[in-house]
Amino acid sequence: MERALNLSDTASRRSPALFMAEWQALADQCCEGNPFYHPALLRPALDLLDPRSRVRMIEARAGDRLIGLLPVVAQPRHARYPVRNVSNWVHDQCFFGAPLLRKGQEAAAWAHLLAQLDDAPWAGHFLHLTRLDPDGPAVAALRDCCARERRPIKIIDRYERALLRSDLDAETYWTTHVRAKKRKEIRRLLNRLADHGAVTHHRLDPARDVAVWTRDFLTLEASGWKGQEGTALDSAPGTRAYFSESLAHAARQDMLDMLRIDVDGRAIAMLVNFRHGRGAYSYKIAFDEDFARYSPGILIEIDNLRAILDGPASGPHALDWMDSCAAPDHPMIDGIWAERRSIAQFRVALGGPAYPDRPQHLTHRLAGHPLLSLPALAELAERMPPASVEYNRGDLPIGIRAEETPANGLSLGETIRTIESNGSWAVLKHVERDPAYAALLHDALEDIRPIVEASTGPMLHREAFIFISSPNSVTPFHMDPEHNILLQIMGDKVMNAFPTHDAETVPPRQSEAFSRGGHRNLPWEESFRARATPMPMAPGEAVLMPVKAPHFVQNGDKVSVSFSITWRSRRSVAESELHSLNHRLRTRGLPLVTVSRQPEKQWFGRGLHRLVERLGL
Repeated sequence: MERALNLSDTASRRSPALFMAEWQALADQCCEGNPFYHPALLRPALDLLDPRSRVRMIEARAGDRLIGLLPVVAQPRHARYPVRNVSNWVHDQCFFGAPLLRKGQEAAAWAHLLAQLDDAPWAGHFLHLTRLDPDGPAVAALRDCCARERRPIKIIDRYERALLRSDLDAETYWTTHVRAKKRKEIRRLLNRLADHGAVTHHRLDPARDVAVWTRDFLTLEASGWKGQEGTALDSAPGTRAYFSESLAHAARQDMLDMLRIDVDGRAIAMLVNFRHGRGAYSYKIAFDEDFARYSPGILIEIDNLRAILDGPASGPHALDWMDSCAAPDHPMIDGIWAERRSIAQFRVALGGPAYPDRPQHLTHRLAGHPLLSLPALAELAERMPPASVEYNRGDLPIGIRAEETPANGLSLGETIRTIESNGSWAVLKHVERDPAYAALLHDALEDIRPIVEASTGPMLHREAFIFISSPNSVTPFHMDPEHNILLQIMGDKVMNAFPTHDAETVPPRQSEAFSRGGHRNLPWEESFRARATPMPMAPGEAVLMPVKAPHFVQNGDKVSVSFSITWRSRRSVAESELHSLNHRLRTRGLPLVTVSRQPEKQWFGRGLHRLVERLGL
């Protein structure tokens, strides 16, 4: 069990016994019960269902007090989008994903959890939360936290599943919500079942029956279609061990409830529930398919109905509700339980969010594309107009001036064909003017368009560039006027990204000159290097660069091909307008306009820029 206790930096500095005591205390005092994240169930899941140790435990603390806990796993994609993100860990045996949050400190816990993910380089662009109750206290606190931080949050999927919550007794509930014809049929089936032997109904005695009942459930489930298809718990060592350990741990925590129906001592139906606080989750059901015509699943659900609604009204076993954990529109349980619980997915921005102001690591599937091979690129280069190509020596200083860049003495076609040995660097500009490459650009940008447009509006002036570099060549320190994704196609390189809006690396005068047509290359000082964030890139990886984020690129020891896709936005256009206005104001000794992080909303400054341009001042 030790590995499960050393998944976060905070936990690793505490003794396992101390951390377990904190975790247990948090589970006992959380605002929304979730047995799947209780140590009784999550500890065995970490040890047995996460063999590659991908799960990280993120802790929130107020001083030394644990106030929040969320297991997460980094993901390289989100649906069909190649965008790195992090999600709460909901394995195949986990049917609810709310974090454990200390009651009364829910919003503070979320703030701490999100702040850690903001700073985690592996967490990606957003937090993807699944299997949460959108009407529950955990989500309410999350919404409050996001509203205070002005952090984008979006619900991206929602469905309903059966829930049992009622003040009625079991018999009244049964007669109220189940048609008389069906009730009569169930009575008939129960009477016919008695023809096969003595029918007995049992409830688990956790003090002595857990091991036997666990074995009986595994055997019963494996005897049916799940066993034949290899999806039964007993079909794989990991799930078998997880089921056995989680039931044993839950029983010791007084969280386990099991029901069974026997015929002459042989189990024909079994049900497993987990309690946490005043709620419970119906985890697993199994029945003997030899008795399927007697509807043993419905019969044991009737027993479950009585156990919940006729159970104690107070004390440790009192329950207010039970979640079915069933799929939506389930043909059996939806006909018995009348209430519904909403289950939803959320997408929560991280890092402020990364787009449009911070570099972001992405993945892609264009490596090896025939249009991006060296022979295809050489042919493309030779049919492009001279104004659309640029090439020169690649063994350059980081801070070389544009006018000092030396030529390599070769034609462009020769440069690309001999790129491995000629020590050069080349760029093919506006390749989207070729129909085949235009389609490539469209397909690449279409994958991220929904995320981009939600933040900065339509993707304007889409363009594409291809960079071909010799081993160990350098792209000098510079900035670009567009939003830019650099996709690595061949070879390795390191993108050295610098903070956006840093007046030391890019002084205001430099931004103003750039907006008026100045060169993209920037003056370099060695003291800048400490500010860089190195972002290694291999084929299949990419980096999203913000507008005007300073950077330089160091190629690896092999030929590199990179596909750069760019677009403008209302924000990038507005920023350029304001810097251009400041250039004019500065030359006349007039007060400058402050360029904010949201220049598209600076209507007065933008209007003044357009007036000045129109008047030619």
